Amino acid sequence: ADRYFVGPIEPVPAGGEVLRGWAPIVDGRGGRVALLAVEVDASPFSEGMRRVTLRIVLVTVVLLLIGVGVAILLSRRAAGEIRALSRAASDVESGNLDRELGSGRIQEVADLTNTFGTMREVLKDVLAKTRRALVEGDRIRTSVDLSREFVRSFEPQLDFPAAGCVVAARHLGSRPSGSFYGAVEHR
Repeated sequence: ADRYFVGPIEPVPAGGEVLRGWAPIVDGRGGRVALLAVEVDASPFSEGMRRVTLRIVLVTVVLLLIGVGVAILLSRRAAGEIRALSRAASDVESGNLDRELGSGRIQEVADLTNTFGTMREVLKDVLAKTRRALVEGDRIRTSVDLSREFVRSFEPQLDFPAAGCVVAARHLGSRPSGSFYGAVEHR
């Protein structure tokens, strides 16, 4: 067959490096009649390969350092935003619902911050409604208690034994009015 062979780059005793190659010489019928050997000074090639290898290593190291720097920067930014969100959660836990959070620069953290802000606003609204309901309940309870006391103090009680009797009563004068009317049970 018409194959050729190339050996590895080898140092020579006089200095430098050589690259050797061999190829068969064939006659008209395709038979091998000789072997041709070629030896080339490979020093410039080897030097070029060393420079390319050094550049590749340097570019790899620089890109690796840039990548590590960017990763550290992004992780610090994300950690800072998450710490701010954590502090806001602690404020909500302690009852401070007025702390506003700025929108984050990292999309996922910004979404989480917006969701937290919505939760905080809903919680603030629910607490305000609950407080209003409690105050209103106290006011209504106070009005009912006052009206019952009014009834006990100023309306005479019909307290006599009357088996099988029906007792009817009516108000004299104009129809009663005032803040207690309607809170007193009329039977």
